[in-house]
Amino acid sequence: MDNIQLSKPLLSDVKSLEKAALLSMIVDTEFKPNQINPTTVQVNNDKAQLDPMKEALVNISVVFNCLLPSEVNVPYQILDTVRLSDEVHYVACTYEGLALYFDTKTSKFDEKQIGNLLRFVVVLKGEQKAIFSGETTLHEVKLPSLLPVKEKTLDFGVEIPKMIQSYDKNSLYVLLKEQKIVKVNPENFEEREDVLEGNFTQMALSRIGEFVTFSKDGNLTLKNLETSSQNEVHIDIEEIYYLEFSPNESKIIVASLKTVVIVNVNPLEVIKVFKMKEDVYSPVIANDENTLILGNQNGKLTFWDIKNKEQISEVQVHSKPLYFVKLSSDIHKWVWREILLTEISWVY
Repeated sequence: MDNIQLSKPLLSDVKSLEKAALLSMIVDTEFKPNQINPTTVQVNNDKAQLDPMKEALVNISVVFNCLLPSEVNVPYQILDTVRLSDEVHYVACTYEGLALYFDTKTSKFDEKQIGNLLRFVVVLKGEQKAIFSGETTLHEVKLPSLLPVKEKTLDFGVEIPKMIQSYDKNSLYVLLKEQKIVKVNPENFEEREDVLEGNFTQMALSRIGEFVTFSKDGNLTLKNLETSSQNEVHIDIEEIYYLEFSPNESKIIVASLKTVVIVNVNPLEVIKVFKMKEDVYSPVIANDENTLILGNQNGKLTFWDIKNKEQISEVQVHSKPLYFVKLSSDIHKWVWREILLTEISWVY
């Protein structure tokens, strides 16, 4: 997998980023159980310390993006991205309602104003079209032109906290806040049906089609739509912003700003609760199913042993907050993306 390096500027009127003298340092570090000496790298006179891990995790390449000329400004906040199968092109959506199409080989991109706010994006089969989720609407656009398909706009009139694509890419599942989950045919918006009703605030979908939902009353529910089997556990937690399965789907992560709850799937029960002093962003579990990784407001990735609730390492990735951390598609590498007004960065 290639390392993606996208940094300032990201303006469509900038024809080439080569003239902007983009400087990046890539550090490949393999964390091993017996590693003793940490690796130190020098970037812009700031040292980034890569501490040794107690357990073997994954290969990590850290991309340290240096700043480009100060006269270049990018007023975009990236909220979601999808990498295409060629591993060169990305589709992204922004807080400002822009659809973006990146070519990471040439460092060029196109943009189109689609709405006032775009939260999520999925790419359809064949990768010729994408669907963007706005605050209350779905929009279909063509790729790579980003031209909207006028007849393919659907307004639910209710806030959409989350949109998920099924693993076979034949269906979209749209969460209408505190009302229901709707299944939508991505090829025909008129074909849709209600799947689950309830005062849900978040949802996630497993590979085998099981839904996990979190409701306003604090109940976490796991339901299989085919068998109608259902399990439920109550979690005493403030309003959550994150709900996802672990890589092999044996665990579920539920998170608010300062609390991360790890839930076992079978049986459905809370197994660990992490109370943090600082805000944490977008927690993920490694493919060993026992390592929790958190981004924080100090620009660090912290690694935690779930069984022992001990911090086992940290990596200083950036001087600014790490708002978004997730596994790459092959679940063997980490991808981190900053969401800033002026920068997008990936770490593999």
